[in-house]
Amino acid sequence: DELPPLSDGVELVELIEGEIMVKGSPSTKHQRLVLAIARMLLDTVPDGHVFIAPLSVRLDDYNSFQPDVFWVSANNPHCEIREDQVVGARDLAVEVISPGSARIDRGIKFEKYQEHGVREYWLVEPELAFLQVWLLQDGRYTQHGIFAAGETFSSATIGKEVPLQNVFPE
Repeated sequence: DELPPLSDGVELVELIEGEIMVKGSPSTKHQRLVLAIARMLLDTVPDGHVFIAPLSVRLDDYNSFQPDVFWVSANNPHCEIREDQVVGARDLAVEVISPGSARIDRGIKFEKYQEHGVREYWLVEPELAFLQVWLLQDGRYTQHGIFAAGETFSSATIGKEVPLQNVFPE
């Protein structure tokens, strides 16, 4: 006999505009994609720090997010890496869209990452196997492109070609 799960899994807690928001445990597909993106970044970017959720990133007193994946360059003066959280704007934030997060990822997180100077924001669409890349230019995000499984794109923030061939499952 198999035992049922004791709970739905880990809950992620974020502070969004001063409101505590609790998200349920992500799906296995979501987590495989998060790990593939993190692995790709670790292989592509030699310096800096790659992190995955759950790890809080405090932007201000009213907003503390847990991005699925994020990267802080080794020479980022606007970000402080502490033992229990990261404070300030990191260089790259990645959110993998899920049915329960789409509105927030495309809305308030987009706005707050932009406002706080996150240089590049990737929105990953797992069901359609593509990602949107947004670059911060003159304080506003502009869409750099939409890239599908197997493609490679140039990241201005990372300063390298980013390969997607091993990111999306076949």
